Amino acid sequence: MGDPALDTRAGETQTTQRERMATLGMLAAGLAHELNNPAIAIGRSVDLLREGIAQVDPILRQIASHPWTDEELRFLARLGATTERAADAGIDIVERTDREESLIAWLDGHDVPSSPELAAALVERGVTPDELAALARGCSPAVVGDAMAWLSRLTLIRQLLDDVARSAARIGELVHAVKSQAYADASRRIVDVHESIESSLTLMGYKLREAKAKIVREYDRKLPRVETYGTELHQLWTNLLDNAADAIGQAKGERTVRVRTAMDGDALRIEIRDTGPGIPAALTERIFEPHFTTKAAGKGTGLGLDIVKRIVAHHHGSVACESDGAGARFVVRIPLVQPSAATDGASQSR
Repeated sequence: MGDPALDTRAGETQTTQRERMATLGMLAAGLAHELNNPAIAIGRSVDLLREGIAQVDPILRQIASHPWTDEELRFLARLGATTERAADAGIDIVERTDREESLIAWLDGHDVPSSPELAAALVERGVTPDELAALARGCSPAVVGDAMAWLSRLTLIRQLLDDVARSAARIGELVHAVKSQAYADASRRIVDVHESIESSLTLMGYKLREAKAKIVREYDRKLPRVETYGTELHQLWTNLLDNAADAIGQAKGERTVRVRTAMDGDALRIEIRDTGPGIPAALTERIFEPHFTTKAAGKGTGLGLDIVKRIVAHHHGSVACESDGAGARFVVRIPLVQPSAATDGASQSR
């Protein structure tokens, strides 16, 4: 006969592995989309960069044919510097349109090719027609035209490089989030709960966007770090966010997922609220039971909230669901420090 204690621990280990696989499986399809989008953007930007660089050479040859004065050389240098400014994200759509129209008129007056594209890029960097006029003062029309054609290509190239950098940074964020989720060591760790939540939001980004969810963060940034086990908090938030995304997908009006953090005595209080259809009062306790689900057939395994309950229990915390006609709210309470007698392995607790 086998040792009952060993059999129990083996069963617990298998349950924990199934829980982890359920969570990772849930993320796989969305992660593929998340990685594919920036990868495609990088490939497209590289192709456009090749075209842009190829167009620079004949422009430079044309520029080199001019007998440049000192003033015109200074104009060229100052013109190039305008593309190095940081993009201005604070312009509203009406003001942006007015600025673009003014720049297009100025550029067309100087026979600059691709003026709408160049105008949009210059507006982002805060360049105005008055500034261009001041820079070009004292320069011949031919010099201004060729210099602006060069600026057009230079601006495009810098924009594309910015796009590549953003896409690469996005891939880096996703890799970091995956590494956080795949952390194998189940021993105690001290983590920032907001970093943990943001990692899960990153990995759930595709599904939340697909549900047209607006994410509202109400974080208390003064919260202390919390003691946890391995990546269990990541699993916790991922399952709650997955549940919220499914609920939001059924919403008729507002589609908001609100995440709030606060202190609650010697514990952290985390609330994840959605504006979905809500959960009937008679079912708010049953939803944490294994294999119980309110989702349509084929839409849920009934494991997500059971995993949430197990992880919270392992952390000697609590989780509750409150629901009304305006959606559902999950309230999680996690002690800052785990008792010394606690045993690793979330599956041991019910």
